[in-house]
Amino acid sequence: MIANNDMDMVVFFRDPLTAQPHEPDVTALVRLCDVYHIPLATNMGTAEILLKGLQEGFVDWRLIQERRNVPFRLKKIYPNVFFHEVEVNNYSVFQYPPYDIALASKMADVIKSEELNK
Repeated sequence: MIANNDMDMVVFFRDPLTAQPHEPDVTALVRLCDVYHIPLATNMGTAEILLKGLQEGFVDWRLIQERRNVPFRLKKIYPNVFFHEVEVNNYSVFQYPPYDIALASKMADVIKSEELNK
Protein backbone atom coordinates (compact mmCIF):
# COMPACT_ATOMS: atom_id res chain seq x y z
CA MET A 1 0.00 0.00 0.00
CA ILE A 2 2.88 2.37 0.69
CA ALA A 3 4.51 1.77 -2.69
CA ASN A 4 1.15 2.33 -4.45
CA ASN A 5 0.65 5.71 -2.72
CA ASP A 6 -2.53 4.42 -1.02
CA MET A 7 -1.63 5.71 2.45
CA ASP A 8 -1.60 9.25 3.80
CA MET A 9 0.57 8.38 6.79
CA VAL A 10 1.81 5.50 8.90
CA VAL A 11 1.49 5.36 12.69
CA PHE A 12 3.63 2.58 14.14
CA PHE A 13 4.26 2.61 17.88
CA ARG A 14 7.31 0.73 19.08
CA ASP A 15 9.45 0.41 22.17
CA PRO A 16 12.75 2.09 21.33
CA LEU A 17 14.46 0.88 24.52
CA THR A 18 14.08 -2.83 23.87
CA ALA A 19 15.44 -4.87 20.97
CA GLN A 20 12.64 -6.53 19.06
CA PRO A 21 12.81 -9.77 17.05
CA HIS A 22 11.02 -8.02 14.16
CA GLU A 23 13.57 -5.19 13.96
CA PRO A 24 14.40 -5.91 10.27
CA ASP A 25 10.70 -5.50 9.45
CA VAL A 26 10.58 -2.19 11.30
CA THR A 27 13.67 -1.00 9.43
CA ALA A 28 12.06 -2.02 6.14
CA LEU A 29 8.89 -0.09 7.04
CA VAL A 30 10.88 3.03 7.89
CA ARG A 31 12.85 2.70 4.64
CA LEU A 32 9.65 2.33 2.58
CA CYS A 33 8.17 5.43 4.18
CA ASP A 34 11.36 7.36 3.45
CA VAL A 35 11.57 6.20 -0.17
CA TYR A 36 7.91 6.96 -0.94
CA HIS A 37 7.73 10.14 1.20
CA ILE A 38 5.01 8.85 3.53
CA PRO A 39 4.91 10.60 6.93
CA LEU A 40 5.72 8.11 9.70
CA ALA A 41 4.95 8.50 13.40
CA THR A 42 6.65 6.15 15.84
CA ASN A 43 5.54 7.94 19.01
CA MET A 44 2.39 9.53 20.40
CA GLY A 45 3.55 13.15 19.99
CA THR A 46 4.38 12.83 16.32
CA ALA A 47 1.19 10.87 15.68
CA GLU A 48 -0.94 13.59 17.27
CA ILE A 49 0.72 16.31 15.21
CA LEU A 50 0.36 14.38 11.95
CA LEU A 51 -3.28 13.48 12.63
CA LYS A 52 -4.20 17.03 13.64
CA GLY A 53 -2.44 18.45 10.60
CA LEU A 54 -4.24 16.02 8.33
CA GLN A 55 -7.64 16.69 9.93
CA GLU A 56 -7.32 20.47 9.83
CA GLY A 57 -5.69 20.60 6.42
CA PHE A 58 -2.58 22.35 7.75
CA VAL A 59 -0.20 19.84 6.24
CA ASP A 60 -0.67 18.82 2.65
CA TRP A 61 2.48 16.77 2.33
CA ARG A 62 1.69 15.62 -1.19
CA LEU A 63 1.69 19.25 -2.34
CA ILE A 64 4.93 19.79 -0.43
CA GLN A 65 6.43 16.76 -2.18
CA GLU A 66 5.19 18.03 -5.56
CA ARG A 67 6.82 21.41 -4.95
CA ARG A 68 10.08 19.83 -3.76
CA ASN A 69 10.89 19.02 -7.37
CA VAL A 70 10.16 22.57 -8.59
CA PRO A 71 12.91 25.21 -8.74
CA PHE A 72 12.55 27.98 -6.17
CA ARG A 73 12.26 30.64 -8.89
CA LEU A 74 9.15 28.96 -10.25
CA LYS A 75 6.70 30.24 -7.63
CA LYS A 76 3.80 28.00 -8.60
CA ILE A 77 3.08 25.04 -10.81
CA TYR A 78 1.82 25.94 -14.28
CA PRO A 79 -0.06 23.35 -16.35
CA ASN A 80 2.10 23.64 -19.49
CA VAL A 81 5.48 24.34 -17.92
CA PHE A 82 7.63 21.31 -17.23
CA PHE A 83 10.77 21.13 -15.16
CA HIS A 84 13.52 18.69 -16.10
CA GLU A 85 16.27 18.59 -13.50
CA VAL A 86 19.84 18.34 -14.76
CA GLU A 87 21.92 16.04 -12.59
CA VAL A 88 25.60 16.88 -12.63
CA ASN A 89 28.23 14.41 -11.48
CA ASN A 90 31.18 15.73 -9.52
CA TYR A 91 34.55 14.58 -10.74
CA SER A 92 37.65 15.17 -8.66
CA VAL A 93 39.62 15.91 -11.85
CA PHE A 94 37.60 19.04 -12.69
CA GLN A 95 37.58 22.23 -10.64
CA TYR A 96 33.91 22.76 -11.53
CA PRO A 97 31.33 20.10 -12.42
CA PRO A 98 30.82 19.71 -16.21
CA TYR A 99 27.34 21.28 -16.31
CA ASP A 100 27.37 22.01 -20.04
CA ILE A 101 27.74 18.33 -20.95
CA ALA A 102 25.00 17.30 -18.50
CA LEU A 103 22.71 20.08 -19.81
CA ALA A 104 23.25 19.08 -23.45
CA SER A 105 22.58 15.45 -22.57
CA LYS A 106 19.36 16.35 -20.71
CA MET A 107 18.21 18.53 -23.61
CA ALA A 108 18.77 15.66 -26.03
CA ASP A 109 16.85 13.28 -23.72
CA VAL A 110 13.89 15.68 -23.48
CA ILE A 111 13.83 16.27 -27.24
CA LYS A 112 13.82 12.52 -27.81
CA SER A 113 11.30 11.59 -25.07
CA GLU A 114 8.86 14.43 -25.90
CA GLU A 115 9.34 13.95 -29.64
CA LEU A 116 10.14 17.62 -30.20
CA ASN A 117 12.19 16.96 -33.31
CA LYS A 118 9.20 16.01 -35.49
